[in-house]
Amino acid sequence: MPRNFSLKCSRYGIVLSGPPPGRKGDGMMRVRPEFIVLLSIALVFGVFAAAAPPLRKPPFSLTIRTTQDVVTAGSEVRVVITLTNISDHDIYDSVPVTSSPAGENYYGIEIRDDKGVRAPLTRFGYIARGEKPPPDKPAQSQNGNADQTRDWGGSFYSGSELTVTVEPGKDSYAAIIANQQYDLSRPGKYSIQVSHWDYESKTIVLSNTITVTVVPATQ
Repeated sequence: MPRNFSLKCSRYGIVLSGPPPGRKGDGMMRVRPEFIVLLSIALVFGVFAAAAPPLRKPPFSLTIRTTQDVVTAGSEVRVVITLTNISDHDIYDSVPVTSSPAGENYYGIEIRDDKGVRAPLTRFGYIARGEKPPPDKPAQSQNGNADQTRDWGGSFYSGSELTVTVEPGKDSYAAIIANQQYDLSRPGKYSIQVSHWDYESKTIVLSNTITVTVVPATQ
């Protein structure tokens, strides 16, 4: 602070006062309390920003594909998921010990029509999201696989799972039957994307987006 200046508190806030008029450096400057508060907040955020650790990049990527790009209404729409370790260290992935796909236990899936509207969920689709199905949803998935045992009130998968080590540059695979969760009985084009939570970077990793065309079943 310059010599002959002093800080004083008054009802106007914090006042910086100087020599009387006529002397070099004379005058008075008032600093409002609001300014002091804003300055303090800026300093605090600056300290936290400097101390915060850098954002971590997810250690894996997701790539999806379907076994068929064009399917008839009512046919199985199988989405194959490839998790690739793109880091420089081992990561771990959980896979079900079952003969049928159970990727819905580990991956989220989003399906939209050609207008960008989300496709209707089946009863199983609600359960897979931890939501209670509406009473008008039948206890059967769209492709004809009964899911009466996958009822509201508990886990929809009670089988065993295996934790596998995925080395750098290696892959892990899973699959989801898309039309077990979404009603794809209406012909048209649908976009599909899969997501997976990463505990290491605390972010949601998204896959590429693919398109499947559903055509009417032949009579």
